[in-house]
Amino acid sequence: MGRNVKRLLIAFTVSCACYAATVYWYQRNTYSLSSNSDSKPIARLQYLVNDVQRKPIARVIWENISKNETLFIGETIRTASNSEATISFLGTNTLVELEPDTMIALEEGQGTFALNFLKGNMFLRKKENLEQLDSAGQQLVVKVGNNKVNINNAEMSLSKKAKGAVDLQVYSGQAQIDSQGQSITLDKSSVGKIKENSVEKNKVLIEVLNPQANNNLYSEPGVKKNIEFSWKPITEEYNMQLRWGNNRKTFNKQVSELVPAKNGKITQGVIPGKLYWQLVAVPLDKSKETIKSAIYKNNIIPKKGPLLLSPRSKEQLTFKNPNEVISFEWTHRMELKQFKIEISENPNFQKPILSQNLNVSETQFLFNIPKDGKYFWRVIGRLNNDNQEVISSQINEFTVYYKQNLPAPELISPENGMQITEDKFKNSGLLLSWNPVKGAESYKILIWKKTIQGDTPDVQTFNVANSPFRIKDLEPGLFAWSTVAIDKDGQESNPGKQLSFSIINLPEISWVNGSEPSEYFYFTGKPSLLLKWEKDAKISVELWRYRLKTSSEESFGNWKTTKHSGFNEYIPSDGVYIVELEALDKANKVVAKAKRKTVDVKQKPLLPGPQFAKEIPDVLLSNKRGQLDVRWENIQGAQKYKIQVMDQRGRIYKSQETDRNIASLSNLKPGNYTLTIKAVDEYKRTGESSEIKKIMVPKKSSIRAPKLKKVKVK
Repeated sequence: MGRNVKRLLIAFTVSCACYAATVYWYQRNTYSLSSNSDSKPIARLQYLVNDVQRKPIARVIWENISKNETLFIGETIRTASNSEATISFLGTNTLVELEPDTMIALEEGQGTFALNFLKGNMFLRKKENLEQLDSAGQQLVVKVGNNKVNINNAEMSLSKKAKGAVDLQVYSGQAQIDSQGQSITLDKSSVGKIKENSVEKNKVLIEVLNPQANNNLYSEPGVKKNIEFSWKPITEEYNMQLRWGNNRKTFNKQVSELVPAKNGKITQGVIPGKLYWQLVAVPLDKSKETIKSAIYKNNIIPKKGPLLLSPRSKEQLTFKNPNEVISFEWTHRMELKQFKIEISENPNFQKPILSQNLNVSETQFLFNIPKDGKYFWRVIGRLNNDNQEVISSQINEFTVYYKQNLPAPELISPENGMQITEDKFKNSGLLLSWNPVKGAESYKILIWKKTIQGDTPDVQTFNVANSPFRIKDLEPGLFAWSTVAIDKDGQESNPGKQLSFSIINLPEISWVNGSEPSEYFYFTGKPSLLLKWEKDAKISVELWRYRLKTSSEESFGNWKTTKHSGFNEYIPSDGVYIVELEALDKANKVVAKAKRKTVDVKQKPLLPGPQFAKEIPDVLLSNKRGQLDVRWENIQGAQKYKIQVMDQRGRIYKSQETDRNIASLSNLKPGNYTLTIKAVDEYKRTGESSEIKKIMVPKKSSIRAPKLKKVKVK
């Protein structure tokens, strides 16, 4: 026992020491990652999608980077399979866009910044008025193996798998590659394949004209963008095909129809989002190889104007001081330029009272409107494309009041002249609602019963904080109502335009056989329900309407109409059903209503099997002539009886019907049989079978074949 305890103590001590060493090592590495005071900043992470990570070359642990963080010399940057990054190199005019599964290292050369391209796909382009070159005039160089690529403000893409050469495509400008003492220049007419110690320069065989690489394309929201993919026409010996997709790995799964390569264009509808595409020239002569263009990337962006936040559409603004300013607020939903806010007294913005240019970063503008009235406002911007198309927000309408009193509330529901039955009002009341008034702290509801002209109505008041309000405890009659808005100083607005409603006490429709719960037995093969009600000569009824639901359902089905004082219809299944019934006049208004009727629907039982008379033995024996009499007990409700005699194979040997409880069977041939009897009810439904009786007919029967007399055979 002591030896085991000693072993456990030693194991525990070793485990604790390992844990402490691991924590110390991790914290020390974490501190080293976050402390770059001795390193020189080289770039800034301008944009990212999902997790982007970095680490110094000598370290093992990767850490996530946030947007706008500074990157330092000696760090390695990588993107995951679902992440992207845009890096702005300080003091240069170059942006580097990293696609998924890409890795680069940040280094410094002699008077230059160096980017060591390790694997993946990246695109280098010029900045668009984001930053200007500093006085140092730093240049960015891309290192690929033992080769150096001088950017020289060119736009290009580089693609490299974990092992293999780097494919370099120049889209604009020129790039110079230094390899083993040689200088090779590439432009958009040539492509390069950069190996560890050499460079292959090849001519571009498919010269793409449109769209240009990495350009943003804009589409209408919710629809495909029809894009014209064009190239410099090539020989008639080829057909051209477009392959595209939303990422580099699967872009070639969507393929267009072949067109003659001499046409120079393909028009294709593409959904918004990222677009990777490539042109493929397919030879008519199958012995020749296909020709592929470089892989291009574009973004298709749905056009979305700024989203207006305040003032909201139809909002009422109330001010006591004519010098108060209104805060116009919005948010941007896509990248635009040349923003402008416009305020007008008409929705066409003819002669606007304000048309003010805005900075790209502005999302608020303060403005004073000195007089009452209805106004319209919007924010517009322009797309960053050649056409500079104007994109507008929605147009919000708002109203300004400069009054001591608040504006009268606008009543919404119930609609003017609405009728509600007394029982429905008692169950759920009536919901009164109105549009809120800007500046109102509370509201006062006024309700009164309409009286003979000249009489003073008895007005009931209810103080509430907000709309809506549910009113209860009113007697049947015609009522009018309105609402008053109250500000924080207790000042009241004028009442809103009054509306009326009626609580009506409808006559009751009487069910035939009463409104108490009842049973209904159907005799058809499919479940059905028959209900009838009484007509009242005092009520003018154009139509009856009814609806049903089972006891387990929460809501009723749709209303059904009939001109008869009853209905008989099929239902899904047996069970307890609840029925509502109303009478409608020519104006389709409810003039009478029945109490809810509960009915238990069941199938009418079939008649039971007849019981044989007591004197009937278990086995019936016919006489020698094959005759047999059978008796059974009479069944109430039976209209007739069916008697069947079956042979030993189960086939019907003899069948007959009778309206009495006795039957005579005759001319039975010798043999053994079985006998059953069934009752038939008034709906011609055959009931259940009686017990099976055996019948024996003796072989020595007195039935003889007829004799032939005086037959002569010649």
